[in-house]
Amino acid sequence: MRNLSSLISFSAFFMTIGCGQVNTPKSRGEIVFGDSASIVTENDPRYLSNNVTDFVPQKPIVAEQAAAETTVAIDTPKPAAEKPLAEPITNTPPSPVKGNGLQAPFEHLNITINDVKGRTPKNIDWNKAKGASFTLEQGELSGKSLTISGANVTKVQQRYQTVVLLKTADGKAFKLSALPVSNSEWKPLKGNKGKYLISGIGSSDLRYDERFSPNALRNAAQRLARANRMSKKEEEKMIKSLRTVRNGRQAPLSIALQSVVWKITATVPSGKTIERELRIDINR
Repeated sequence: MRNLSSLISFSAFFMTIGCGQVNTPKSRGEIVFGDSASIVTENDPRYLSNNVTDFVPQKPIVAEQAAAETTVAIDTPKPAAEKPLAEPITNTPPSPVKGNGLQAPFEHLNITINDVKGRTPKNIDWNKAKGASFTLEQGELSGKSLTISGANVTKVQQRYQTVVLLKTADGKAFKLSALPVSNSEWKPLKGNKGKYLISGIGSSDLRYDERFSPNALRNAAQRLARANRMSKKEEEKMIKSLRTVRNGRQAPLSIALQSVVWKITATVPSGKTIERELRIDINR
């Protein structure tokens, strides 16, 4: 009990000392109006500094001005100079000979066969072509004339192709395509003043120099029967008619004209020698 009383007294002593050492705020004195020491003037640099960045308003940019400043200059291409028109081609085919017939107007050389008609590809360039092929549509070639103009003709040659035909019991004639085609030799044609008579291609003049065996003939007839959808009876009758046949002129076979070719050699005004070929096919 005595010790407790001493402890309380000792604690109270220290609390009294601690409270006495607390610093009381000192008075800075009263503000006196008109005292220059307490007035901030514009000449005092300590109070004129500014830590905040000044805001400077920007002037609005006009749309037209912005567009003008960002416009990029683009070079306008100059129109290409017009090219002069190409000069007209002077090497035009000679004027076709007047008349009703087949015409081949080659450059420097015009060929006409009167009283016959034929067709040829529409895209043929007569200024560049050295040959042309027609399919005969109307008329006979034998006995007609080749009329040639536009150049000095020095030679005209002719050759032809022949095939074998088979005549059936009902009178129809069919080409035996499985048998070979025969080609004649080149032969000259006689002419005068640009006209050359087509000869040597009549029925009695035609030659067929290819040989074929009885088996080849039989096979060709069988292929013909299948291609034309003949009955078995018709096929057997046709093959029976060929048992003794040994050449293309023995019935029921015959020789027919397949095509004719003419080769024309001529000299043009410049002195150059040219060759042109005309072919006419007979559609069978």
